[in-house]
Amino acid sequence: MTAPSHSHGRGSLSDLGTSQIDTLIDFITHDDRPTFLLDVKTRNVPFCNSALDSLLQATASRHDFQSWAESLATVAKHVTAQPIDLGTFAQQKWMGKSLESSLMTVFCRWTPALTTQAENTTTLDHHQEQDTPSSHSSNNGNTGVEKLSDMYMGWLEPKDDPWMSFVRNYPFDQTPLGPISSWHIQLRRSVQRMMVCPETRILYWGDQHLMIYNEAAVPILGKKHPCLGMPLVDTWGQVMYDQITETIKAVVSSGKAYQAKNIMFVLERDGFPEQTWHHFYQLPIIGPDSRYIGCVCEFAENTTAVVQENRAAILDSWIKGAAVATSLKQLWSASLNSLSKTSIDIVAGCIFSLSNTADDSPLAKSSMDPQDYFLEASFGVSDIQSRPSSSLLDALKIVPIFDKLAVLRRADDSLPDDLCWTIPDQGTINTLCVMPITDLNDRRLAVAVIAMNPNRPFDEGSKSFITGIADLLRKTAIFITLPEEQRKNEEITSALSDKLQVALLKAEKQEESYARMARQAPIGMYMLRPDGYPVFVNDAYLELHGTSRAQFYKNADEGLAWNPSVYEEDLELVNDMWRRTIEGKKPVQAELRFRTPTTSSPDKVRWVESMSYAERDAAGNVTSVQGWLLDVSPRKLTERLISEKLQDALETKRATETFLDMLSHEMRNPLSGILQLADGILGMVDPPTDQDTVDPLVDAAETITLCARHMKQIIDEVLTFSKLDSNLLVLSLEKAQVPSIIKTALKMFEMEIEHAKITANINVDQSFTDLALDYVLVDPGRLLQVIINFLTNAIKFTKDEKTRNITIKLAASTTKPTEKDFGIAFLPPRKDANTELQILCCLLTAIF
Repeated sequence: MTAPSHSHGRGSLSDLGTSQIDTLIDFITHDDRPTFLLDVKTRNVPFCNSALDSLLQATASRHDFQSWAESLATVAKHVTAQPIDLGTFAQQKWMGKSLESSLMTVFCRWTPALTTQAENTTTLDHHQEQDTPSSHSSNNGNTGVEKLSDMYMGWLEPKDDPWMSFVRNYPFDQTPLGPISSWHIQLRRSVQRMMVCPETRILYWGDQHLMIYNEAAVPILGKKHPCLGMPLVDTWGQVMYDQITETIKAVVSSGKAYQAKNIMFVLERDGFPEQTWHHFYQLPIIGPDSRYIGCVCEFAENTTAVVQENRAAILDSWIKGAAVATSLKQLWSASLNSLSKTSIDIVAGCIFSLSNTADDSPLAKSSMDPQDYFLEASFGVSDIQSRPSSSLLDALKIVPIFDKLAVLRRADDSLPDDLCWTIPDQGTINTLCVMPITDLNDRRLAVAVIAMNPNRPFDEGSKSFITGIADLLRKTAIFITLPEEQRKNEEITSALSDKLQVALLKAEKQEESYARMARQAPIGMYMLRPDGYPVFVNDAYLELHGTSRAQFYKNADEGLAWNPSVYEEDLELVNDMWRRTIEGKKPVQAELRFRTPTTSSPDKVRWVESMSYAERDAAGNVTSVQGWLLDVSPRKLTERLISEKLQDALETKRATETFLDMLSHEMRNPLSGILQLADGILGMVDPPTDQDTVDPLVDAAETITLCARHMKQIIDEVLTFSKLDSNLLVLSLEKAQVPSIIKTALKMFEMEIEHAKITANINVDQSFTDLALDYVLVDPGRLLQVIINFLTNAIKFTKDEKTRNITIKLAASTTKPTEKDFGIAFLPPRKDANTELQILCCLLTAIF
């Protein structure tokens, strides 16, 4: 299209006669309205008057006028000999009238134009959608409000928009797409719609996939921008070109748009590359002949949903892994294993356990010595040390008391250089989270270190996610370290608390779901008003009370509904429990007796464990009392049986001691007679009697006396059985000669040794002589018992052998003998233990 001219033009003007041309030119020249001629075939302006020049200089540019005039050529088929409305340009309304040949005269009505979204140009779509000339006629009876069909939106508007200015001034004439004035009408339409769209849009035109995109697509293109009008293969390469071509062929063949969800793009945002996710749609552009001429690629960002879904999956995996952990070591490993699985937020991590967690010392609570820590598990970084660095432990000093989380960032120089880990395929981290893991007493168990993805922003959502992991990790560690019974109570209380909290916070549908679950629960659950009237009780609760629902509510109308079910002796306890629940702010727990009979109780009384707590509003007023009842009658029966078994065992022990005591006293009487007779024999032997006769008698009497005394000593020790039971039996040390004790033992077995033809002797080692030992401090009775036991076993195993020798070797040493010296294992002394506790343990073992 050429610029408007004041001179006579050739082409279409030559189709008119000379007189007609002169008349027309003269009329237009002297017309005070801005007027011009338009050749609808060539889209040229052969002539315009000076009024139009003045208008363009004051309100619009030549380029805008040319674009607008060119767009009028597309509606020439609707223009007749009667003037029709052509819309608004340069803040004025314009009329058009068809002349002979291909000429159309366009003139201004000199009527102030109504404000539109764009003041300077009209859209092509408006004219293309007009089906009849009547649609372009002036409004009759206009009330001052312009119809939507009379409103126009300019080409690449608004003009003060930097991006629109960039596109208008872009050198498209130097690209295969060519200047804007030569673009296909459908291309112009598509570009106009795409440029005003706030979402990412990229248009591929023709077989070369010439690219046009809006401002929202610039971050996706990155360093490829600007590439407007350039072929796809020159921008993204042959591989991308082939892929786009294949998908376009599939779209055109199937007649359906191509869709791909959650495609990851790395965009430059806020000065650093950021991973984002988009839905991708490919919509074809079909020409008038139903052939493919281009396609529009639409992108809808879905980053928030993808990140949230990923976090939910990571937390679900973490909870499943931590649920099977039975020790802290398993918990550390399972936690990092879950976090290392396709996490968007986390790229690396490690856990250092504290080695001295067995005590409650201040060191165990706040140790800053790296030697007290040990690396338990890690992922994402290979060169991590087995001990934490001092800078890492220093980060624990800035952990807020309630947050339990330290966030170290390179942006504020809080991240030390030695902690700026480089992660493969991710780069150097920008944010590091340090989380101390403590038990219920705030004793530090470990320190978890989490490296955040450098290609994702660390915002409040990321911090909440990491804080949630830290909270779950600490709670799970506390759960593992709690005693078994406390852990069970914690499970019950936590489960009930969670259910009640869900019931209060959820909507009506969720509350109904909870009520359904509560009605079917195996434990009795209830909700009461502050005055004690029931709001909800489940079937298990009524079963424990032994009453029907109708009777229970009838009792509630007459007073407190549970009074008829509770034993009279426990009514005061129930009333006190109710008072403490209403007045206090902590759960109240107690064991009660119900009148409902049961076979699982020792006294046919149903024992229940009750827990209740008050729900309060923001002002602290009680809104309801909730709780549960648990039948503990089987546990009471078990406790009763254990108590009875313990009493039976103690009674049996007492009877045994009585029997041994009686038996020992009865055995003492004949032993006393033996001793007296042996002493009488010794006293009756007259020294003048034949020595050969006396010596055997004396020897026999002395042996009888020795054996009887030893037996009496054994019986005396039986009588001290109770002393053994109470650890009161001690050694009685006194001065004695060890060789004499050994000889006494040999004397006692002299007849048996001779009868078995055994040679018995004492071998005193040189070490005994070298130390010049005479008297030593020993318990003669205990030592004699030991030697007698040795001799008894020696005689038993020697009497049937061919060679029968028994030698007792006596040696001495200033050091304690060891197994290495004699090949004999010396057992360590037994530790003191409570006798009754031992008996109870034995009973429990026997019962169960």
